[in-house]
Amino acid sequence: MIKLLAMDMDGTLLNKHREISWGNLKALRDAHAKGVKLAIASGRAFLILAVKCVKLTWRRI
Repeated sequence: MIKLLAMDMDGTLLNKHREISWGNLKALRDAHAKGVKLAIASGRAFLILAVKCVKLTWRRI
């Protein structure tokens, strides 16, 4: 059973327009609904990550 999904933003989670694609968003929401914890590993500043995470409806930590 997968308990944690950690991903990078650029080139992994975001598309060429620097947006989270519908397919990625659906997959992350489905995983979260199944109890998988989601984490972002990035060199980006926290506030930039927070804006992207709001689109995923993640809680701020």
